[in-house]
Amino acid sequence: MWGGLGAFSIAVVVAGLALLVPTANVASTPQDTTSPRDFAPAADEAPGGSARNPLYDSSVPDAIDCPIPNLDPRSRESWEPFVDRVGGCLEDVWRPALEDLGEVPEPPLVTLEEGAGPQAQENGDGTEGTDSDAAGPTAEENWQTLASYHHGEITVMLGSVTSLAAAMADSDEEAVWLTLIAHEYAHYLQENAGILEHAWSLEQETDSEEEATEIRRRGELQADCLAGVALRSLGYEDEATIATVTTSLLGGDSPTHGSSDNRRRWLMLGWHAETLSDCNTYAAEPDFVR
Repeated sequence: MWGGLGAFSIAVVVAGLALLVPTANVASTPQDTTSPRDFAPAADEAPGGSARNPLYDSSVPDAIDCPIPNLDPRSRESWEPFVDRVGGCLEDVWRPALEDLGEVPEPPLVTLEEGAGPQAQENGDGTEGTDSDAAGPTAEENWQTLASYHHGEITVMLGSVTSLAAAMADSDEEAVWLTLIAHEYAHYLQENAGILEHAWSLEQETDSEEEATEIRRRGELQADCLAGVALRSLGYEDEATIATVTTSLLGGDSPTHGSSDNRRRWLMLGWHAETLSDCNTYAAEPDFVR
């Protein structure tokens, strides 16, 4: 597989980063596409944090020519060349931004795991559990993990992907599965920019579970936005294709990942981004990160 795994002193920061989809079908409704562009960082945050990070000074990546192979999402043999190619393409997309930060890290490792990912239970108070949790609040909704990021490694859960593909009308649309990987790659970018470390420190400083969940949610919505940036850079310029992506991956409201409206809004904002500061979810008004 493409990439390598390096050392990381705060692995706990990224241990729970995953792209989730609801296990039940969610009806699509017309989306509010109001832009959250008009925001300003918190005045008391030092440069280098999550809202005043130098990543936001970088230009949107240039378009690159990187043809993506066809994918049968039900086939491991098809996934292997797909993730190798997509990984290399995303490395090319984000290399200039990482170099602007003075970073030349090893690209993340992408692994394919048989079986389904854990079925996270989001409990309405923002906490997450698993199917095996015998105690705690009743789940508001059950969510299946499609892919996850843990310090330098992206894992695609083939069982979950196969289940989703079976229920999708557009399962052969490569842009959907590319977005899945691009979202997790965005967490790698956040890690190397220092955004995740700073966000994690803010989570530890608050005594409010609601505030901690909002901080985590801002990071997930930023990953959606950066995935939109990557889609545009890789030549996905058809709005119908992007609509398929948002319908397939970003339906349903999640306490830790955001409302369906906001998840779709941030991916579209990234797709239209003029600068990476357009993906600064940490400085956005609360209504845009619910």
